[in-house]
This record gives sequence, structure tokens and C-alpha cells, in this order.
Amino acid sequence: EVGDVHSIICADVGGTNARFLHLRRNIVSSVMVSQDQLENIKTEQYSAKDAESLLYLAKQFIDGIDKVDYLVIAIAGVVHDHARVRITNIKHWPEVVADEFKQTLQIPNVMILNDFEANGYGV
Repeated sequence: EVGDVHSIICADVGGTNARFLHLRRNIVSSVMVSQDQLENIKTEQYSAKDAESLLYLAKQFIDGIDKVDYLVIAIAGVVHDHARVRITNIKHWPEVVADEFKQTLQIPNVMILNDFEANGYGV
């Protein structure tokens, strides 16, 4: 809807680092997404291999952000239904499950993409 503002978190997760980006999207046209205004609010990089889980890192990043509408996670591994994945190169991490992020972080829309798939979309 024109005039809506969405808070979006993007996560790029690899075996060494997890990079997070917080964007604010202002919808200014009902015709073209390219006309929407994206504002970079915050970026952060964490050591993924030293963290207990991706959920732990996401909690750290989101701390202090009032509202998040969307979380998109790009991660190495076989993604099932854009909802769950076991990262291939961090053996001690539990499975990443979209519903856990929704419930724990109170984010209504969570999508998990394979990192190569996300690259194809330009995310």
C-alpha cells in the first residue's frame, strides 16, 4: 500500500560470519518496486562459527529495534519450503527454523533462502 513503511532485516550467513542489515522500505508507488525508497538503518557483522546459534545472533542484532516486519535469511544448506535448514558448515548450530524466529522475535514474516538462491535474486 502506498505510504506504508516496512522494517526489513536481511541476514547473510556463512560458516565464518553472519552479516545483518536493517532496512526501512517506504512504499511510494503502487506500480514499481524500484521507485520505493530503501533506507539503510543499521549493519552488523558477527562471528558465526563462535556463536551458539543464528537465533542468538539475530536476537543481538534486533535488540533495540521496535518493530520488524520481515526477516530474510540467506544461508548455506538445503532449505525446506523456505522454512527450515541445517547449515552445512557450522556443525554445532541447531536447525534454523522460521517459526522459531517468528515466535521468539515477534516477526510476522520470516523466509529462509539458500545462499545461492538469494544471490540469484540479488538479495
